[in-house]
Amino acid sequence: MPGPDGNVWFVPQWSFSRKRSLFSLTMAEFRFETEAEEKAFRVGERLRSRECSVATAKIRVRGFRIVLGDGTYPLRTEVLEISPYKDCSTR
Repeated sequence: MPGPDGNVWFVPQWSFSRKRSLFSLTMAEFRFETEAEEKAFRVGERLRSRECSVATAKIRVRGFRIVLGDGTYPLRTEVLEISPYKDCSTR
């Protein structure tokens, strides 16, 4: 979903790490910045015009760039499945 800064971000759901550890906090949200990534997540102008949208996706990630204080950026991402986007107020 496009975040407050206009980027697309992904909130993973997993249980391989202790909750509230430095690692789990760092990996709690991924940010995407490139046009190719936005296309893979089907983010277009119509979706960008909404204030907030959300979809459920299954992705495969190979490697991360972690910038402390800025975020976690997947290096190579493959979108395996993605649901239709819904307005955040309807979930």
